[in-house]
Amino acid sequence: MVLSLLDKRKKNETKILTKNLIMRKRPFSPKQVSALRKVLIDNPRDLALLNTAISTCLRSSDLLDLKVSHVRSKWGEILEQIEVKMQKTSKMVTCQLSDLAQDSLERWIRVVGKEPDDYLFTSMRGGKKRITSVAYRKIVKRWCVECGWNPEYFSSHSCRRSLPSHLYSQTKDIRTCQIILGHESPASTALYLGIEEESAFSLVKKHQI
Repeated sequence: MVLSLLDKRKKNETKILTKNLIMRKRPFSPKQVSALRKVLIDNPRDLALLNTAISTCLRSSDLLDLKVSHVRSKWGEILEQIEVKMQKTSKMVTCQLSDLAQDSLERWIRVVGKEPDDYLFTSMRGGKKRITSVAYRKIVKRWCVECGWNPEYFSSHSCRRSLPSHLYSQTKDIRTCQIILGHESPASTALYLGIEEESAFSLVKKHQI
């Protein structure tokens, strides 16, 4: 009876892990991010959305809740660092805004004349409401189609994963990745980035029979 329950639990854990691996979307590579920026050069909102998402590594719920007052100082300058309270954990995380993110945000805010209490990312058709997470996913997939990539491999989560995935591949610094993602432990970050699977497949490739 005990063995049966243990077997059932292991099967359930395997199913959950398999489902997570299937659902995990690819991060954008640096070359892909550059390609996206070229495609979006004449779309100030989407360029600001891409650069802010890549730079801050925020979950979509936190990213889309950003207002002008979160990224702009009282003197009107776009901030280099912002503090965001994560909805999932209620913890504060410090986010860096790259030069490209700052420039594209300044351009987008100026183009539409946003006020401090306005959401940053609103519909291109006007209005004060922020775009939804569903709309954000569709936007990212549309970008991929415009670049000629299979949209099934990418989603809004690809933006959040891009910087830490690149950072880890270049430095193996899991602690820094943990900090920018706002994870509670390095283990969570390793699982999120698929580091263990990557290492396992690398070993299999080296020792094929």
